[in-house]
Amino acid sequence: MTKFYADQGWGLIETTLLGMYAKCLKEMNRSEDYIKVLLKLLAKSSAAERVRLRRRGVTALDDGDGKTASVDISLDAQHLEEEVGVDGCVKRIVALSLEIEEEITTPMSHFWDNIAVDPYPRHLDDRDGFEVLVKMRYLLEEKMEVQELRVRMVNTIGQVKEVWMDALEPVTMKRGVVKVFARSSITIPGSYIVDKIILIANKLHFVHEPIAKSTPDTALGLGSTPVAAVPIVKKTKLLFYPAPRSLVAKLEVPKQIHLEHMKAIELVLDPGKNNVTKAELRLRSATAGLRLMTASVKFLEGSDAASMGDKPGVVNLKGLSPEKKVRFRLPYTSENELTELALKVEVDYDTDNGHFFYADGLTVPVVLPLAVNVQDVFRPNALFSRFQVSTAIPDVPLRILKASLEGSRTFGACSGVGTEGSMVLSLPKIF
Repeated sequence: MTKFYADQGWGLIETTLLGMYAKCLKEMNRSEDYIKVLLKLLAKSSAAERVRLRRRGVTALDDGDGKTASVDISLDAQHLEEEVGVDGCVKRIVALSLEIEEEITTPMSHFWDNIAVDPYPRHLDDRDGFEVLVKMRYLLEEKMEVQELRVRMVNTIGQVKEVWMDALEPVTMKRGVVKVFARSSITIPGSYIVDKIILIANKLHFVHEPIAKSTPDTALGLGSTPVAAVPIVKKTKLLFYPAPRSLVAKLEVPKQIHLEHMKAIELVLDPGKNNVTKAELRLRSATAGLRLMTASVKFLEGSDAASMGDKPGVVNLKGLSPEKKVRFRLPYTSENELTELALKVEVDYDTDNGHFFYADGLTVPVVLPLAVNVQDVFRPNALFSRFQVSTAIPDVPLRILKASLEGSRTFGACSGVGTEGSMVLSLPKIF
């Protein structure tokens, strides 16, 4: 019945009926329905406060940006007329929510306004991870105790990844602007957007989704973004990257390449300024046709703190002091000739400040920097060879420090002048 009056524009009658209905539900001990009705009444009180703010020209948070809105004197006074006394309702429904079996989910926009996340993540001084500032305007007059504030970040490029951020302590909501820092101990570099903000007060969940979804959620809980929301996505994009003090992993090409040996790459794990007590590093191939020979890993640095795990692609680390790097050579084979190699690296590690997680997709070019074309001329007692050296990548010049021809146990070799010193090779050269 109340919905009928609301649809017809008789909000005052709807409010009166909701108040009477709430009293009846309270007498009947129907806690869940009672909470839902009180939430509707509180939403009307919030709407009235939102109208007052708009009439005063307050439509944004006071961030010092100098933005003020013009006063809209043509606003309908319907919300002000529908306002009802809700003293003590917030505390009552938060306490009653402990008695119900399932959580009640309500949009944050019913009780908060100007919900935003600062687009500039902040690194932490004493540990890995980062934090962001969450800002909002609380519209109710009565305080609300919120046990948890959670923010879900979703990457904008590549495979779906998400990062959850949490407030360190409970938050007391008071009328006006509220600012809370949400922190994460997970470091996954990339570009992200804010997908969801959740406030939890006992079994009341207040949810805000900044980007509207035009299609149903996928199996991963992520929906597609409508075209109209694309400018908003660009405006709210956050860039996450490790701090200079943080643990990071890098892929490198070996400085010495032997063509007769199996191809290999080198992975370097730098703990930064962390005192890593225990860690587990996991490697996975991210290139089609690539096979990692993890059983043939050779540790070049930090072998006293690293060892191969029981499972393939797992490296165990223990007692890794700050600035002590671990470097190991990882042989590989491929079905096709690769110009670039990609790996997925995940590290779970414990430090003096707690447990942390790092993940990243690493790439490194593996094409040989030069190409050699040999033209042989056979003679009865000798073999004359002409070597034409060129760069493997035409647009990238190559600097040769030394080139010479050496013999073996079976054959003797006599070369020409060769080259000594520095020579920049951009066009084919003949030696």
